[in-house]
Amino acid sequence: MSQKYLIGGAGAGGDPVAAVADANFTELYAADITLQSNIDALSASALAAGIPFNVVAQLVSTAAGTAVHIIPAASVSAGKKVYITGFRLSVYGATAWTGGTGSLINIQDTATIPIVAFRVNAAGLLGNAVIDSFADANVDCFETLLKNIGLTAAKGVDIVADANFGAGSTAYISLIGYIK
Repeated sequence: MSQKYLIGGAGAGGDPVAAVADANFTELYAADITLQSNIDALSASALAAGIPFNVVAQLVSTAAGTAVHIIPAASVSAGKKVYITGFRLSVYGATAWTGGTGSLINIQDTATIPIVAFRVNAAGLLGNAVIDSFADANVDCFETLLKNIGLTAAKGVDIVADANFGAGSTAYISLIGYIK
C-alpha cells in the first residue's frame, strides 16, 4: 500500500483541510499496517495450532461393518496426526439399529491396529437419535481425546461398526477436529 496525499495538503501554504485529511490518512495507514501484521500473526498461530476440519459421512446399518473413510489417509501428511475434538451422530429416520451381530460403532484411525477415539454403543442408536460426543451415556471417549495425543501419524479416520446390523436408518456422523 502506498501513501497518497491530497493536492495542496503537504508542504507550506497548502490547504489546511487537506493537511488535516492527510494527517488522518497517515494515521489510518499506520493502523492498517498494524492490523495486517496482527492478522498475519493470527494466521501463523492458527496454522501452528493445526488445520481445522469439519467433515460428514454416512454409515448404513446393514453395511456398518465395512469402514467408511471420513478422512482419507492421503489427507494427513507424513508426521502429522488427526486430533478429534468432537462429533455428532444422527440416526436419520425412525428405525433403530437392531439385529445382525453389530453392537457398536468405532471412530478410529486407519492404522493396521487402529487407535479408537470414540465408541458409540448400540443402545444409543435409536430411531431419530442425536448423539453428542460429550453428552451421551452411550459414548466412550478414549485416551487419544482425553490426553490430546492424537491418532496414529499419517493415518486417516474411519467410521466402522464391529459387524453389520440387521436394520436401522442411515446414520450421519459429523466429525470436528484438526490435523497437526
